[in-house]
Amino acid sequence: MDFSSEFKEWLYDEISDALDDYKGVFVYGCDLAYKLFEGPNANGSVTCSYYDSKEFIRKYWDDSVEIFEEWKFNTGENLNPFEDPEHFHLLMLLEGSNDILSQSSFVNEHWDKEFEITDATIVMIKDDLGINTGLSSEEIQIIWEEYSKDPDVATLIAGKFLSSELNSSKYDKSTSLESEMKDAREISAEIAEGNLDTPMQTMRR
Repeated sequence: MDFSSEFKEWLYDEISDALDDYKGVFVYGCDLAYKLFEGPNANGSVTCSYYDSKEFIRKYWDDSVEIFEEWKFNTGENLNPFEDPEHFHLLMLLEGSNDILSQSSFVNEHWDKEFEITDATIVMIKDDLGINTGLSSEEIQIIWEEYSKDPDVATLIAGKFLSSELNSSKYDKSTSLESEMKDAREISAEIAEGNLDTPMQTMRR
């Protein structure tokens, strides 16, 4: 769908916050948007305010028309945005987020594959969508490369980057950084053998 830059920014902010809130959850790519916003979906409203939702639709009118037309094309249902503005506002969040997330190469690669929402997968999805991760391009590249080899290693490395325990620009990749990765791989091997919890299981304790 062809959204305005302002509406995209709103969606990016909502997606970014929700990804951080859902660390440790397993999900399929095709269900990601609906998992991230299952709370508003269960409530039937994003704002719990008829007035706020109505004003939101007015503010992003062109985007609401985009979603209205797409929804009608896919379902045949002819919605009136102002008949139930809270429901339509929710539809804008769910369908808009689903459209945005489908543009992520990582999400597409895992469309019908289950994955865990971790520091690593969050960084990769945000990187795909152009959302600021707070990491350098080199650090992000390392996470992508490590994830393709071992997701647990990538998660441990991403956590260190995000917490500033590790900074690739200040470390000699041939010594300190490689040492960190070696330690992470050893921990990952212990996890695989069932001797340790996964990084996200440890965090949930």
